[in-house]
Amino acid sequence: ELFATPMKDSLTDFEIFWLLSSMAYEPRRADRFKKAPNRTALNELLKKTFHNKEAKQKVDSEKLLRLYAFCKAWWDGTTFFEMLPLSNMLEGDIIRLFRQVLDRLGQINRATQEERLRLRINTIIGKINREFVRVEF
Repeated sequence: ELFATPMKDSLTDFEIFWLLSSMAYEPRRADRFKKAPNRTALNELLKKTFHNKEAKQKVDSEKLLRLYAFCKAWWDGTTFFEMLPLSNMLEGDIIRLFRQVLDRLGQINRATQEERLRLRINTIIGKINREFVRVEF
């Protein structure tokens, strides 16, 4: 639903990945993330989503804050094994999280008629669909 609104055009490809990751993430009390969160990036994303009613209901700033460095590392090409020290999440939970994001990206891709959005979604899929996370559609 969020991606049927003009808001999507203001988001970077990374912000789409980060936002979807926060929606797919199911926090556990014991989850820990090692790198400091990026409040500036969070504030920028929240400004972009503030005027969208759907986004305001679905965006959880705490999850976004916790996941920023973790998602950014994967986005920037950090290997799966290099990701492990960044969190105490189990390997299977990391794979599951990113595969859920890939699934949602696939759903958006199938639902949209916008060629520009499809190209962006395919670019995002290409960045995160690698190593142990890799899923063949």
